[in-house]
Amino acid sequence: MIPKQNRSEAVLSADTASVVVVGGDGGRGLASRFDESATVRFVSDDGSLVRRAADEGLDAHCVDVTDASSLYPVVERFDTAIVTFDPDRTALFTAQLLRACCGVETVIACVTDATYRDAFAETDIRFVDPPSLLAGAVRERLTEPESGT
Repeated sequence: MIPKQNRSEAVLSADTASVVVVGGDGGRGLASRFDESATVRFVSDDGSLVRRAADEGLDAHCVDVTDASSLYPVVERFDTAIVTFDPDRTALFTAQLLRACCGVETVIACVTDATYRDAFAETDIRFVDPPSLLAGAVRERLTEPESGT
């Protein structure tokens, strides 16, 4: 659980009780935005990011994200995984490991390249298109009235 003072304004509500976020700095940011009722773990292969995440109050672990035997012990009790790695190849490989080898029921991967999403369309992995999400967020900000007016 993350103390309220360490949370950003945008808080994500989790329908599932346990979420593991696997990724880089963007993943660390995402993991810190879940509401306090969710059990959230941040996993990365970047030791400095893991230390920063732990300093921010996250349950954080440094493992080889391309090795199922490294991933399994830190994700085995989680219902949902969100993978936010760049490049897309790493995100897809890690997502496949989580789903096929680690038994994570719901795996969501942030994948920018439509070719990769199409190639893996028949898997049980759900995809998020980061540019589309960003476009929606920018559109929303542009239509908001300016504060102070």
